[in-house]
Amino acid sequence: MNPLIVVETDSLMQDRLRSIFERALGLAQDLVCFTENMADACRLTAARQFGLALVDIGSIEMDGTETIRCLHRGDADLPILALSGPSNRQTVLAALQAGASGYLLKERDDGEIALFIRSVLRGGCPIDPFVACHIVDVARQAAPILPSVFPTPPLSPREMEVLHLVAKGFANREVSNLLHLSVLTVECHMKNIYRKLEVKSRTQAVFEARAVGLLP
Repeated sequence: MNPLIVVETDSLMQDRLRSIFERALGLAQDLVCFTENMADACRLTAARQFGLALVDIGSIEMDGTETIRCLHRGDADLPILALSGPSNRQTVLAALQAGASGYLLKERDDGEIALFIRSVLRGGCPIDPFVACHIVDVARQAAPILPSVFPTPPLSPREMEVLHLVAKGFANREVSNLLHLSVLTVECHMKNIYRKLEVKSRTQAVFEARAVGLLP
């Protein structure tokens, strides 16, 4: 298993996450790397491969959104879970647009945080229910897209198959097994999906596909 990286400035939250990793997820301490700033986080992820990044975006000492953007730019396939206290709509959308795979409020209990981390590790894109309300508000305010705007789906049938499985939370390796494709082929399809939908992450791809009617 690839190690995890946590970008968190609050020492109490660091201790809490260490406890969750060890007790709820069974992760050894040497599988989790903690850092408190963007420079170190980007340097570490450039030097080795990580399986997940948890990024605090609520700290006044660090620009969490820019940290997410840096990590995503360095490795577009790195799952990134944004962590914050109560957030406004702009903060939520900025994190997702920067490349976050999911969004979780720190006020959740340890069990809920563990569930979110497991979901991201499996390829899911979990969004905290309160955060999801912000996304719903944005979707409701957006101008409706008529079917005539997209007379034919911009994705190939195979790309649609991949996207449907991604929307269900399957990771690339699970998609490859279900569709009897190589992982490399699935990754290629994902890059094509990103390009055609003009997005940069799995979360954005699913959100955009639903917005234009490609997914229910």
